[in-house]
Amino acid sequence: MSTITMWFRKTLLVGLVAVLGLVSAPLANVYALGQFDTGTPPTPTQTTTPTDRLQRAFSREQTIYGKLGKLLNNAGTRISKFQNLINKAKTNGKDVSNLQSALDAFSSAVTQAQSIYNDAQSLIASHPGFDASGNVTDQTTALQTVRDLRGKLREIRQTVLPPFRALRQEIRAYREENSPNNVMPAPTQSGG
Repeated sequence: MSTITMWFRKTLLVGLVAVLGLVSAPLANVYALGQFDTGTPPTPTQTTTPTDRLQRAFSREQTIYGKLGKLLNNAGTRISKFQNLINKAKTNGKDVSNLQSALDAFSSAVTQAQSIYNDAQSLIASHPGFDASGNVTDQTTALQTVRDLRGKLREIRQTVLPPFRALRQEIRAYREENSPNNVMPAPTQSGG
């Protein structure tokens, strides 16, 4: 018998012994209950009340409101920067009419969203149903406040998101249209 065959048999034998050893070993430890053990521990009960949920919802919507405020404040500078880029492309002879109309629609939507944002600001400032620290004082009024604020935030999103998506789509189309890979070589005249 060759040494390779003997080495292979020995390796196979060692592998089988290892597998049998692993199979015979227990995978988990099992312990018996003691005399005073009651079995499974009781599950903790959640003590969230409608008041707690209202306070968390109002706090979460205030956080979203703050983030939207930052986005709306930055939108003006971003729109002006993008307008400068469109103007520069226009002077280079590029067709930017679709980009310009999409940017105008987005700018108009941001203006509309700003007025809705100001309405939401007055709602947060007056915070009916909540005290100054965000605790519920009147559950019915607080619920209506949360619903009204959620509606305002949804309205802002529905106002700004479609024109933003359209602008983004026009930017993609413009980039694809004007990418260096899509530039057609100028026709040459051949004498012949």
